Amino acid sequence: MRARDAGDASQGEPLLDQIDMPIRRVTADGACDGEPTYVDVARHSADAAVVLPPRANAVERQHDDPTNQRNQHIATINADGRMKWQVATGYGKRSFVETAIGRYKSIIGRRLRTRAFATFSVFDGLRLWCAGR
Repeated sequence: MRARDAGDASQGEPLLDQIDMPIRRVTADGACDGEPTYVDVARHSADAAVVLPPRANAVERQHDDPTNQRNQHIATINADGRMKWQVATGYGKRSFVETAIGRYKSIIGRRLRTRAFATFSVFDGLRLWCAGR
């Protein structure tokens, strides 16, 4: 769970700290776009691909390494357009996951059914995980 006032990008490091093995790819929405997310992922798994759509007004940072993933995404979008970038990076697969979570939320509802940790069930854990998505 995260506080309602916490931004998505600030949650990268705490989420990645829960994963004990290297990851190959991180895909998230544009709310996570920015250097902190790329740094957090690189700190956890140096070779991980980070697929985040840059904001519409994003510009390449001239001082960064040309292999910087964010700069590469911006350059590709500027050259080929956002839709071709989505196909090339597989970003569209993210929407299938969001749709599945949305369906699950519609079945189980948006609120927890328990208030005490002792009565917290696996079902509530799944509901909590989905509610954070």
